Amino acid sequence: YNHYYLIRARAISDPLRAIDPRTGVNNRREFERRLQDEIDKLGYADTESLAVAMLDLGDFRGVTVEYGRQTANEVLSEAAKSIEDSSRVDDCVARLGGDEFAIVLPGVDADGARMLAQRFVRAVTLRFRVGDLPAASKIMPSAGFSLYGMHGRTIEELITAADVALTAAKTSSRDGERVSSFVVSL
Repeated sequence: YNHYYLIRARAISDPLRAIDPRTGVNNRREFERRLQDEIDKLGYADTESLAVAMLDLGDFRGVTVEYGRQTANEVLSEAAKSIEDSSRVDDCVARLGGDEFAIVLPGVDADGARMLAQRFVRAVTLRFRVGDLPAASKIMPSAGFSLYGMHGRTIEELITAADVALTAAKTSSRDGERVSSFVVSL
């Protein structure tokens, strides 16, 4: 009898372990699991068929300080929804922490990864431009991406390269271009 309830409890709780409670998208653990699954599917010669995009919201700390935690949580939820709505069916959208999101992009090359990263940035920008949240003026999303094979072959290498590209996009955005792929030596 207790075994039956234990099985039911696990069936209900297991999927929840993969979800970020603030945003409703996947958490870091699920992101890394899905990325490893995609890497495992690829052969050594399968380059440019998997990408990782990272996106952050800009002055998120300013939102928290000026408008409070409640508004900051609303901003996170709206951003996550915008990214998820603009992602493809096979993509894995996750919140890594703070205002940083990551997306596993299977089956894309450099042009496809750039296009999708730009789509995510536009979706979040548009949501806060037409939205009614008072913190919208502080949201300036940026994205960076890395490609399997070109920027790394492990989870750590791909995340590091995407994070470096994200930093490059934030610090050297020109003419509104807020997406970058930055080749790093690992």
